[in-house]
Amino acid sequence: GLEGAVWRVESATETPSLLMKLACSYRKVVVQSHVSGQGVGAFFLIWQRQLLAEFMHRRLHEVPHTGGVSSFRESWFHLGIRDDALRKIRDFEWEGVAMMEYRWDPRSDQFFLMEMNGRFWGSLHLALFAGVDFPRLLLDAFHGHPESGIRPVPQVIKCRYTFPKEVEYVWSRLKDGKLRSVSKLWSVFEFFLLAFDPRIYSDLLFPGDRKLYWKNLRAFVRGLFLSYHSRGLGS
Repeated sequence: GLEGAVWRVESATETPSLLMKLACSYRKVVVQSHVSGQGVGAFFLIWQRQLLAEFMHRRLHEVPHTGGVSSFRESWFHLGIRDDALRKIRDFEWEGVAMMEYRWDPRSDQFFLMEMNGRFWGSLHLALFAGVDFPRLLLDAFHGHPESGIRPVPQVIKCRYTFPKEVEYVWSRLKDGKLRSVSKLWSVFEFFLLAFDPRIYSDLLFPGDRKLYWKNLRAFVRGLFLSYHSRGLGS
């Protein structure tokens, strides 16, 4: 089946026709109203009502660039969002890991809960690079050895999912007719600038466990080749 994707409509009148179109390819869709601002996340591990670990991030790039999945993000903290998310989690009497996703307006400092994911999240590596090992802490708690992983993050940690998501982020900006040419050129330049910045971590390229990164990169390059080859045969 097709992978999940994000579509944005400019008005409610466009929604019915888009839903009919998507019904041919997807069994389920989630409809959300647009909220301006940045995507941020609050992450928790709770076991037997005890908070064992927490972490927060702010999204710097999303796919598509108008709002979607995270491709580049940084460690971050906002007390109001953290407390709101933790209060909701505790009201659910949740046990295990969970992500609370918000949209935050830095100008007004307003924030809105978008959804809750009761599973490990796509940007998990950012927390790992920051020293918050949610998987290990969860396994230890499950086997009867709960350990607190709550510790301050010493500095701002940034991490990107280069292939394919950062490529898709740049491509979404290049295709956007509303963006100026200089903005599109900056997106391409920024892609390579970040690639050569030693302070930027890369998803999957984790010390002692790098095989998945190279396997994923190989699949990405192979997919590009096959796509180009099929278009060449079709022309």
